[in-house]
Amino acid sequence: AEDLALAMRPWGSPMKNRPVVDAIRRVLEKNAPDWPGRSAFVVGEVMDYSFSEFQQAQMLYRTALRARPDDLEIASFLGSLLNQVFKDTAGVKALALEYAGKLLAEAKTNPTVVGAQRMCQAASWLASAGVRGKETRRLWVAAKKISRHG
Repeated sequence: AEDLALAMRPWGSPMKNRPVVDAIRRVLEKNAPDWPGRSAFVVGEVMDYSFSEFQQAQMLYRTALRARPDDLEIASFLGSLLNQVFKDTAGVKALALEYAGKLLAEAKTNPTVVGAQRMCQAASWLASAGVRGKETRRLWVAAKKISRHG
């Protein structure tokens, strides 16, 4: 099912063939075993990046995150959308604080450059929300450590 969701990306850009994207979405909503998880996330990504339909993207990211609460990639996309498009300081702060612990735990067991990028992202969301405390500092320090040694 995720493959079908990924197949919709080229239809979103550059031709912006919305009827095809909508048809694929309907098939996924009815038949995908991973709906509303990864498939909803990929559809949200197409709504976000190909069609600039940010309300739809936000709804789909939230739906996917409810289905997969430990998926840091989905949280990352939702946080970026809340921070950059909606300027939702409270939403970004809540999301970043919720996922800070998960990011730090992942860094201990599986330190990766992508993980370091997500930590920097979460730390910058917190800073933009006016949070400059212990969590923010821990994210920056852990990301810096990974980037030096990872």
